Amino acid sequence: MSGSPGSVVTRYAYDNIVAMDSARETHSPVLLEETMRFWVTKKDGFYIDLTLGMAGHADELLSRYPKASCLGLDWDFKSLELARERLQKWGTRVIVRQANFADIGNILENLKIEAADGMLFDLGPSAYQIFKGNFGISYQKDEYLDMRLGGRETMSPAADLLKALTPAELQCLLTDFGDLPGHLAKKIAGCIKSAAEPPQTTGQLVGLLGIVSSNRRIWARVFQSLRLVVNREMENLNALVAAIPGCLRPGGRAVAITFHSLEDRLVKQAFKKYAREGLFKLLTPKPATAANEEVRSNPRSRSAKLRAVEKCGAKS
Repeated sequence: MSGSPGSVVTRYAYDNIVAMDSARETHSPVLLEETMRFWVTKKDGFYIDLTLGMAGHADELLSRYPKASCLGLDWDFKSLELARERLQKWGTRVIVRQANFADIGNILENLKIEAADGMLFDLGPSAYQIFKGNFGISYQKDEYLDMRLGGRETMSPAADLLKALTPAELQCLLTDFGDLPGHLAKKIAGCIKSAAEPPQTTGQLVGLLGIVSSNRRIWARVFQSLRLVVNREMENLNALVAAIPGCLRPGGRAVAITFHSLEDRLVKQAFKKYAREGLFKLLTPKPATAANEEVRSNPRSRSAKLRAVEKCGAKS
């Protein structure tokens, strides 16, 4: 496909791309029943939702189990405020904190909490972040190419990243974090870096991507790779996974929901390593995935994979 960036954006008119019903813009927690089954081990337990988002999983936990309590974390202040409002009805049974889940060890120490009965991390961005948060993480809205979900004072926006990277560096980023073939990553990187001006908005970036390919799955992988790097998501996930053993009581469980191969591979390998070492029992030899009915009602669940482990030792 060829043409100017402007013509591409016109062709894939944003008013058509964004014309979606309210149900799609409402964040529905994925794999809800599977999550509750693996996450909850004690009806009166203490649980951590490390990616609180719109609080769908946490709200369900506290609703189903009246004696359970929960700590909810989110790095994104905007989402956290909405979650706090949703969960306030549960009073002292829930603690909400703005924080990066990589710091969970320090957070528990500061709260004087020894350990939890279950930890959940749902790694996909919420519908709010995609469609309403003005973060610039999706090709489906034309807005500033920011992508910083938290820690804004210490991070650079995606627009600055694209400006600073060399074509070779950008190619590596797209290959390593977007799982794009080398030849395609090179072509996309060359197109972006040869533009008269570096893209400042998602629309301008889509215009450049459209010169190379009309495949929106490729566009999504480019946006994914930039978001992962801007927010240091893989680095933070590594830190979280390393902290899990010290944050769970014996019999406690860690439940991960991933949405792309990089995250899933990291979690899969870490959980298998813990199982080989005798620290954890693997509960999901194969990941749990969404049934056809859920995929139809919540398309976001299509790529979701749930993995779970249980800490070995005498249960309290």
